[in-house]
Amino acid sequence: MKREDIKWIAPFAAITAAMISTDNRAIAKLGSPKDFSEDSRDLSSLGSGFVTFGAAGSIFVVGSSYDPVSVIDPGNDGILGTTDDKALTLYNEKRTALGKDFLLLANAPDGRGSYAPTNPGNSVFENDSGVIGSLGTDPNAFLFANGRTFFDRAYIGKMTGCYNAPFGLRLGAVAKYYDGLPFGRLLFVEGLNQGPLFVRTTPRAQPGGFRTEFNMTLDIRVGRQFALQRGNLSAYLDFFNLLNLNQNTVEASLTGPLFEMRVPLAVQSPRVAGLGLQWRF
Repeated sequence: MKREDIKWIAPFAAITAAMISTDNRAIAKLGSPKDFSEDSRDLSSLGSGFVTFGAAGSIFVVGSSYDPVSVIDPGNDGILGTTDDKALTLYNEKRTALGKDFLLLANAPDGRGSYAPTNPGNSVFENDSGVIGSLGTDPNAFLFANGRTFFDRAYIGKMTGCYNAPFGLRLGAVAKYYDGLPFGRLLFVEGLNQGPLFVRTTPRAQPGGFRTEFNMTLDIRVGRQFALQRGNLSAYLDFFNLLNLNQNTVEASLTGPLFEMRVPLAVQSPRVAGLGLQWRF
């Protein structure tokens, strides 16, 4: 956990409400549950006796339940011993604390944003500030927790147009552009007493994180209307993703030798054509 990750923790301390993870020594130290929010107001830095996250509602007594350990992150190339290696400080739960945790679930505070703390991971059900998950159940989940949420596309654009062509034909087009989805690199860590887990090694998107490839589509419709004795008949031909682009929409985020190859896990839908008829009477 970095000092800057604490900046979004302190403002929510007074309304801590959801999951509480502690041990017997923590109960003796913090007193009754009523005192949790009052004691958490004293949080000011990483040196505090416990860390509070209001949105997920967690309290950790790191000093009594966890020991800090150093884990080497092999970097984007996934190879140890290269220049992009870095040391991460993680927390190993003490064996004496295992099985003594308890959880308290309640409503999280209101408020959402495009830059917010979320659960570890890069999927829609992990990278969303409104989803209850592992954020708050383990202090390692706070590492690079603040970042862009799943649907934060940054820049998007859309252009539409239509044209009345000869022979009664009508042409319509929609061009759309989206920045790629934000994600951060994940590292699989083994050897901790609480079991194997994934930790974030980078923020999600800028600064310091990643985005998938941009997505762009061009959809068109060509149609004509025919007058009938009763009503009129419209015939149209649609093309979706006319250029047949196949940009990545999801990319592999696990640390390893293939990470820098940006291996696609999902791509844009291919070109699709559709023929339609509409009778109005």
